[in-house]
Amino acid sequence: MRAIRLLPLTWIGPVLLYLALYWWFVPASMRLPIPLCNPSWWMKFVIALPALASVFISKLSAEALFSCLPVVWVNRFHRIVAPTSFVLSLLMGFFVLRLFSPLIGIDAPSPQFVAMTFGGLIAFAWLQTLKGASGIFAKVDSHRRKSNAVVGPTAQELLESDPRAPILYLRSFQNERAKATTLGRFSYLRTGTQGFYLFARRPTDFGRFFRKALAREYKRKLLDSNRSVHDEQMLFAEYFSDFGPYVAIGRPGESFESMDLGAAKLYVPDDSWRDKVIELIEASGAVVLEAAASEGLAWEIREIVGRLDPERLLIILPRNGAEYREFCIFAEGVFPHPMPVEIPTTRLLMFEADWTPISLEDGVPIVEDAVAPFMARLTGTGETARQTETESKADVNRGK
Repeated sequence: MRAIRLLPLTWIGPVLLYLALYWWFVPASMRLPIPLCNPSWWMKFVIALPALASVFISKLSAEALFSCLPVVWVNRFHRIVAPTSFVLSLLMGFFVLRLFSPLIGIDAPSPQFVAMTFGGLIAFAWLQTLKGASGIFAKVDSHRRKSNAVVGPTAQELLESDPRAPILYLRSFQNERAKATTLGRFSYLRTGTQGFYLFARRPTDFGRFFRKALAREYKRKLLDSNRSVHDEQMLFAEYFSDFGPYVAIGRPGESFESMDLGAAKLYVPDDSWRDKVIELIEASGAVVLEAAASEGLAWEIREIVGRLDPERLLIILPRNGAEYREFCIFAEGVFPHPMPVEIPTTRLLMFEADWTPISLEDGVPIVEDAVAPFMARLTGTGETARQTETESKADVNRGK
């Protein structure tokens, strides 16, 4: 009964907001010729005042609605609303462009078209309200063959179908949740451009580049993720997936809203996650570790130091100086050698065979270029390049 009472309140914000916009900004000649569409100025004012506040009322009502429903229902609803909202957003983009087409010299649309467009915008805003609220409470169903939260193959499917050694991504669950907060989404604006990535690969094929960018945006919008549009893990995942299945252990009970959208997730029971991490470390062609000072990550690092070839580890360091210093103190107890005093311009570290850290210093906004020394050594091309360089120098000396 509570859900039935809350559902009408989720409409109030979109309806009042778009009615206010319709009445204030659409010329009288483009409105429907009925009294409701041409209110007096004081009625407009009365409606405009609570319009913005009603948006928050709708949002809170939608969150309350889904908080009182079983998770199974929330998940099913989210699977319906999310793609519908995405398709409607594309449709509404066309209608809005047509609505403002007189600005570029095209004939003005009819009043019926204007009313239909604003009706569609109301429906779109309502679906967005419901999608955002359901995304908070919808949980990843780890018992399903294909996770509801992943667009594309799951980690299990990738590992079964791809014979190449996987690339394992390890991170702090606490840091992952923080990235989906408002401050986390816009952290790149607060911490400068050091180690800031815009591309997975050098954009030489612009058709492929735009397709990849649209695919990342589609994933974010479909899941209503609160991750930033500049989420670097999506770029690292895009790059490393060319060398092997890029996988990670999924966070228990994670929601669609805050989950990392990069690596494919593998969900394991709480009592066996350590065994699975050890199995993946030993099977992996490389491990990408996002640095943080957390107890769970400390255990994983100790296992890496004891089981992994040092030359197969890549660390992504924090962008914030205070967080980096905290990690350096934390790392003294788990790594054989101390971290560099200064953060590398790429925020990336690889290691020598004795676990001595090597800073990658070519600060470029492209993952491919930033990790080039690591991948050259990992794939064997680095040794070939060094040998060729040595032979060239010997030839020069002989010529002298």
